Amino acid sequence: MLTLERCLLGLAWLALAYAAGRLAAAWSGRRWLHVPVMLVTLWLPLWDVIPGGIAYYMAMRELGGIHLYRTVAADGYLDLRRHSDLEVWSSLPTSPYLYVEIHSDRRPLTSQADPAYYELTLALRGGPSCAAYDALPNVATLRQAEGLGDFCPVVQRRDRPVSRYQVDASSAWEPLPGYRWPRPVEAKWTRIEDRGTHELLATAYALRYRPWISSVGLDPLVAAYASANASESAVDLDVAAVIRPSVRP
Repeated sequence: MLTLERCLLGLAWLALAYAAGRLAAAWSGRRWLHVPVMLVTLWLPLWDVIPGGIAYYMAMRELGGIHLYRTVAADGYLDLRRHSDLEVWSSLPTSPYLYVEIHSDRRPLTSQADPAYYELTLALRGGPSCAAYDALPNVATLRQAEGLGDFCPVVQRRDRPVSRYQVDASSAWEPLPGYRWPRPVEAKWTRIEDRGTHELLATAYALRYRPWISSVGLDPLVAAYASANASESAVDLDVAAVIRPSVRP
C-alpha cells in the first residue's frame, strides 16, 4: 500500500538516480550513458528483493505454518522454553497435565544455584509430599501470588530428564539453514519432539525475509516479508493437540 512516506522516498531515489545518470553522461561525454546509469542506480538498493522473495515463498511452502505429524499421550512433558519455575506454577492449577519438566540453573523455590532438570507438580496440602515444601519461607507467598489455592508446589530434581516428549522454541529470529542466498530467510519456530526416537511430532514456523533496504532502516520503501503467526517471543502451537494430556484426578 502506497503511503506518503513511501512516495517521498521513491521520488527522492528517482531524483538521485536521474542526477547520477546526468552526471555520468556529462563526465564521460557519452550521452547514451544517462539511461543505463539511471536504471542501475534505481536497481542497486532493490537487488535482493526479487530473489529474496522467491526464497521466502519457497520456505513458506516447505515449512511455513503449523505441521502436525503424529499425536501421542503423556502425563507431562519437558518444556525447554521455560528456564524458571516461576513461569510454570501459575499454569499448573488449570493444566490438564500432571507435571511439567524444565531445565533450570537454579533450584526451584529456593533460588539456590543448582543446574539440573526439575519436575514441577502440585499436591493437595496436608499430604506427605507437601510437608517439606510448606515449611519453606517463600512458599506461602508463592501460593498466594500464583493462585495455587489448596495445592502446594512439589519439586523433583534429576540429572537427566525423564519425559519422553519435549517442546522447544527459538528465542528470536534466526537464519534458516539452506536459505542463505542472497540474504538469510529468518525463522521463529516451535517444535515438539519424541526424545527417544528424535521424531518430530509437530512444527510451527513463522518466516521472514528482510531485503537489504529494509534492514538498514528503509522499511517504508520496501518492508520485510513476514508470516503472521509469530508473536514477539514465540510461535503459537497448541501442545495439548499434539501431546494429549491425562485427566487430572
